[in-house]
Amino acid sequence: MESKALEELVAAHQYQGVEDGWMEMLEESELDVALLASCSPVLEGLRRADRIEQAATLAWAAIEAVSGSNDAAETLRVARPFLLAIAKSTELRTRVCQLYRDAYADCEGLDALIEEAGLAGGRPVRRALRTLDTCLILKPGDYLRSRDGKSAARVEKIDHSSWEFVFTTGTGNETLGAVLLADRFEKTSAGHYRVAMCFDPDRLKERMLKDHCAIVVEICRDHGGKMDSDQLEDVLVPDVLSQDEWKKWWTAARTALRRSRRIMLDGRTPYYIEYVDHPQSAEDEFIEEFNREHDPTGQLTLIQKYVRACARRGEEKCSKTLEQCYAQVCDKARQRTESQKSDAGVWWLLARYTGEMVGAPDAQDGAVEFFRSADDIQAVLSCTDSVELLRLCCATLEVARPDEWLDLLTAMIPRLPMAVAETAANRLIESGRGAETFAHLVQQITASPIEFNEALLWLWDGPANADIIVNTPAVTLLRRILDALDGSRRSDNLSKDKARTIATRCRAVLSARKYERYKQCIADISPGVGLAIRTQIMRLDNLGRSVYDELLNLLASRFPTFDAKPELARWEREDILYVTEEGMLRRQKEIDHHLNVKMKENSRAIGEAAAKGDLSENSEYKFALEERDLLRARLAQMNSEMEIAKIFTHEEVPTDHIGIGTRATLKRVTDGEEYEFCLMGPWDSDHERGWINYKAPVAARALGKRVGEHIEFDHAAATGTYEIVELGNELLASEHVDRV
Repeated sequence: MESKALEELVAAHQYQGVEDGWMEMLEESELDVALLASCSPVLEGLRRADRIEQAATLAWAAIEAVSGSNDAAETLRVARPFLLAIAKSTELRTRVCQLYRDAYADCEGLDALIEEAGLAGGRPVRRALRTLDTCLILKPGDYLRSRDGKSAARVEKIDHSSWEFVFTTGTGNETLGAVLLADRFEKTSAGHYRVAMCFDPDRLKERMLKDHCAIVVEICRDHGGKMDSDQLEDVLVPDVLSQDEWKKWWTAARTALRRSRRIMLDGRTPYYIEYVDHPQSAEDEFIEEFNREHDPTGQLTLIQKYVRACARRGEEKCSKTLEQCYAQVCDKARQRTESQKSDAGVWWLLARYTGEMVGAPDAQDGAVEFFRSADDIQAVLSCTDSVELLRLCCATLEVARPDEWLDLLTAMIPRLPMAVAETAANRLIESGRGAETFAHLVQQITASPIEFNEALLWLWDGPANADIIVNTPAVTLLRRILDALDGSRRSDNLSKDKARTIATRCRAVLSARKYERYKQCIADISPGVGLAIRTQIMRLDNLGRSVYDELLNLLASRFPTFDAKPELARWEREDILYVTEEGMLRRQKEIDHHLNVKMKENSRAIGEAAAKGDLSENSEYKFALEERDLLRARLAQMNSEMEIAKIFTHEEVPTDHIGIGTRATLKRVTDGEEYEFCLMGPWDSDHERGWINYKAPVAARALGKRVGEHIEFDHAAATGTYEIVELGNELLASEHVDRV
């Protein structure tokens, strides 16, 4: 009977059944010592049920049965966990003491160690056994690691008469008795990372650079199988790596860990690291993921990912695994065809792709048969955007519909991805289709720049055969691309994802090869056309800041008069943030506190939350990650402001009008009440001193005004119409000069 079955009987209070099952194991012709040793939870269950006598009887019976046909060491293998389970049995303590004497009869000073450990006395069983098991196997030269995982030592000398151990931790010698040594240390190998950190850090660093995964696996296992990247950094920095070395090493380690099947890597800064004790094979993991995916394009992506992973590891892809995928895809394609599903054609294309990969002689048969009778080829195109599958679709039509494939391919081109459109167009040219066909296609594509967006971008990027675009001016294609960008952001018929995809594609193609095609295009246009293009670009908000700026800058270089702009007042500049030196120091302290206190506290909170278990149900972990994102966003904002911050001095403060640093004295028109304020940087605002942020809305009413002019105020400090009576330089005030 298995240990699990006996535990279930204990849980059900069927104690006679437990005893019968136990004795049945002992009556086997060949005793299974490992099975008996694993039955200690059964005895522990009996002890918790206050059936200690029954537990002791079963333990004695098993020990006697094992000792009859095995040596003392094998018997101790069973008796030791039994004693831990029952603990309070004096008779069993005495029996285990004798087994230690018999198993380690050649050990010098054994009786003294047993007495020191306190197994026969009143010391807790677990501590006594730990002392014996640790000390009995040690000899000079052996290495130890601390049980808290923070240090290592080497045994230098053992006095067997007193059982005192002299050991070094790399900084000096220490001496401990057997019990305290076992409390603090356990034996480890000379290659353990803690030993190397203590006695040979250079060799450890060399090992880490050769095998990133091995050291992470070792450290993670030493931390209970779970940790985060901040904890890993604390272990290695600065004892083994400097901070700069850590950053470089961790970047390479992340790449290696993602390929490892023994480590699960999740999250971002800090990364959550978990050791997987029994990893699946790459093939099992792939098949499991493949079976969970129900979309043909998704399954294709998984197949390609598996093949790349095999190549990266220098392994041959498993033909049997891919043949299993091929069979599953064929079954799925037949089912979808019988059910008349719209994506049946895509499944047949995936079947052909997978079949050709494994060398199946009938790889294309199913796809050819399907497309031979397919009524709506365009419906197939709408079910996938995979370049590989759409290329196979074009090739399959040529076989399946030999009399009409040219017309079908011509009709497909406007809806094909850029790479596939190029292949299809070249095939049409090879088959005799000429300029008339492509003139019609270009007209169709440019007339619907949103619907046929990829085809439009293909024409702009330049087909390999220049005759395809039939002398269509590049500026026409550029303006249609800008039309597509403008139309996609305003269209009610497009989903957000589709509009985002169009914007992403257009940005990528316009900026390709350092805007080479765009530069060629605007080199040949007139100023009037250039102005029209500039107007189109300026009303777009989906180009992205860098592409938007570069397109306008290149246009301004071609037509310098376009960029003539009136000089902005200092307070209108968006590229400069004016502050005092005092404000700059205040903001820098805020950034330092944010980075060194708030973000580190958050990092620790993430690690502590991750250590509590299942991340999918761990609200503390999710909250900590959300807080991390907010802290990062705040830090990014503060850093971006610091990048454009500029300290202004008293020489730059105007006194002929209200500007940054100007102290203004006002008098209310209705009753003569005076009000003073000064416009300062956003980090200098101080209500008591009357300092107002020059970026605040209330400041906009005052900036640029001169003595004698009126200002309308409507806030707590001032309400009504005020006349400016005096202007001064706030930075020349003595208290500010002293402070600076």
